[in-house]
Amino acid sequence: MKNYNKIARQAGMTLIELTVVLLVLIGLAGLMIPYVSGFVGKTHNATGSSNIAEVNTAVQRYESEFYGYPSGLDSLVSDNATPAVIDYTMAPATNYGFSIADASAAGVNKEACWSLNMAGMKGAVQMMEVPTNPTFDNASGTITYSSDDTAMATTCDQGDFVVVTPANVTTAFGITTRADALYVAYGIGQSSDLVGKTMTTAPVHFAQQGDMSASNKYNRFVVVFEAYTGTVGMTAKRAKFVGAGMAMMSLEGMNASLERHYDDVKTN
Repeated sequence: MKNYNKIARQAGMTLIELTVVLLVLIGLAGLMIPYVSGFVGKTHNATGSSNIAEVNTAVQRYESEFYGYPSGLDSLVSDNATPAVIDYTMAPATNYGFSIADASAAGVNKEACWSLNMAGMKGAVQMMEVPTNPTFDNASGTITYSSDDTAMATTCDQGDFVVVTPANVTTAFGITTRADALYVAYGIGQSSDLVGKTMTTAPVHFAQQGDMSASNKYNRFVVVFEAYTGTVGMTAKRAKFVGAGMAMMSLEGMNASLERHYDDVKTN
């Protein structure tokens, strides 16, 4: 019996031993936290680059198979009394060089509208001013660029789109912009004609922080088109696809995304 009691007493850990174990665990946690944080950032950059490439391919395949670009893209335009660029993206619209344009206004806006229309883009999704979920619950209706193909020579119906400054386009996509074009941005949402044809679902980019997650910010990928000005109606020159990107703290296309990804690989 005495021998049993001695073994039982030795089976537990002393307070000092528990303290040492806890200190070791705290030290290991301190070593792991920077690694885990870096891993989240690397995952964000890697998946971002991959998804941008997939969106580029999906848009190009759609144009090749259906001889035009998809309708039903997210307009990035809110449904408030005075339409404006949605304000629940990762950063203020000015960071991306975004501004609102009335598609039916005479002059370059109307000409750009027809350029998009000639490329097969008949309209876009109007978005909520204050959505419950910015990424998955933001469609409030449609914006129509032309409701009647027979009227194409004379009118481009009401609607609004988001234009990007040439400087931001050059930074994001590394291209030389044209003076006779407007650069129009859209989001790739679930209502896009791409879904079910050249992509299975609209991708969402992986946020690095909880307050930037898809439940709090608009995490869809963005596409930009070069819409030409100078002609209108049936003589309009069809718009051209520029590229896909992410609307994070700035508009970021494939070049910048890959650069960050390979910087991560180099420093790993």
